[in-house]
Amino acid sequence: MKQNKTKLSKFLYFIFFIMLFTFNGCVSYRHSVNVSSYSTNENIGRKYFLQVSEKKLKDKTITLQVQEFEKYIDIVLAQRGYIKVDNIKNADQYIVFDYDISAPQTRTYSYEEPVYDTVLRPYTRYKKIDGVYYPYTHWEREYEVVGYRTRVGTRTFYSKNIYINSFNRTKTKNIWQISGNITDGNGDLRYAFPYLVKGISGYIGTNSRQIINVIVPDDDLEVQMMKKGEISTSAVAK
Repeated sequence: MKQNKTKLSKFLYFIFFIMLFTFNGCVSYRHSVNVSSYSTNENIGRKYFLQVSEKKLKDKTITLQVQEFEKYIDIVLAQRGYIKVDNIKNADQYIVFDYDISAPQTRTYSYEEPVYDTVLRPYTRYKKIDGVYYPYTHWEREYEVVGYRTRVGTRTFYSKNIYINSFNRTKTKNIWQISGNITDGNGDLRYAFPYLVKGISGYIGTNSRQIINVIVPDDDLEVQMMKKGEISTSAVAK
């Protein structure tokens, strides 16, 4: 009887881990964006001229990348009532953006790993002799955890950042600024950028007064539509 209980217990553990694996597979990965914003709260109009930082503007090898990233920023600005102009003379705000990704950062960590081995376990069985049941000890080998050992592992992280600064048209006064950061094991800035933009979008033109953590699901609908270019921005004002 005890042997049957042991087998049942193992089966239930197996079912539990299968369900746990299935559940985790259905949970969307979440991007953690740290956001910090400042603003003078001045109302100077919403027409803007957007440009990447001077260093990236001069680098002709990343022109297409800059254009793609600029598109995402235009989308969230349009959603917040900003109107893009193609001439700074017609703008109320001169907005400059920049971005970067760190070199790989390796971190070590320790964890406890279970040690498995076979262990002899006694079980009571019964043998029928002349109509009488007599107990006897039956030994079986069980494969189970017999201890734990400390292991040391390494993980590689990348820090991805976005910076946006808004000035008046003459570039003499900073109106608002915002920054966002994602730190994870993915070294693809192009993949992370729309999540960065979505993470900071709710704090554009505001003063967060502290670092705010914004969670953006990997399957966020707005991000997916941004990537496909299915969210239209406002028409460029002339």
